[in-house]
Amino acid sequence: MAQINSIFALAFLGCVAALPLGTQSNVAHAQDNDAFAPPAEAANTPQLTEEEIRRELDKWNDLEITQRKDKARQLIAKYPNTRTARLVQRYLEELELYDQAAQAQRDIAAARAARVREYWRQRVAAELSTVPNYQTLPLVRLTNKADQAVLFQLRGYGMGWTRPRLLLAGASETVNYPVEYRRITTAGTTTYLLQPGNEFVFRQSKPDEMPRLYEAAAAQ
Repeated sequence: MAQINSIFALAFLGCVAALPLGTQSNVAHAQDNDAFAPPAEAANTPQLTEEEIRRELDKWNDLEITQRKDKARQLIAKYPNTRTARLVQRYLEELELYDQAAQAQRDIAAARAARVREYWRQRVAAELSTVPNYQTLPLVRLTNKADQAVLFQLRGYGMGWTRPRLLLAGASETVNYPVEYRRITTAGTTTYLLQPGNEFVFRQSKPDEMPRLYEAAAAQ
């Protein structure tokens, strides 16, 4: 039996040796293209050292998360299939987690602001319901008597600032609850508490001068 096995082994080796060189090359090529093999990094692919990556990421600390994400994607595209790309990809994924956490906090803050606005809306409505014709009574009136539009913000008690509101020249705006006023210009920031029942006007002493807010009189 041992002699028979030896004969078969010699015959198998003879068949392998008899394979054409092209056939052997094809077998090796097929092994190189194994779909389950991990992608190899090209030996000559340029990439950053870990120190260079650290310095690059450190530059982004003062940027917003969305800006950091954009820069990370650019770096990944610049060094594809490298360790640099993998490290930055991990950084990008962790940024996404922080962004999700921040969004959750923003949602909580927005929900709280909505509850506060609704509380004051109901409270003011209840108090004003005892005043005749309160629906047509402007508690706070802003009038722009300047020759240019004015940008400002308002907020009620416990609320966040509104988006910047643009009041055109000659226009007026009324608010049915006490508000804090804020105007931000190149000259600085000005804030006032606008008391109910008064009218406030934007005026300027000469053309093209930056308008300022003044208390005019009781709102009619």
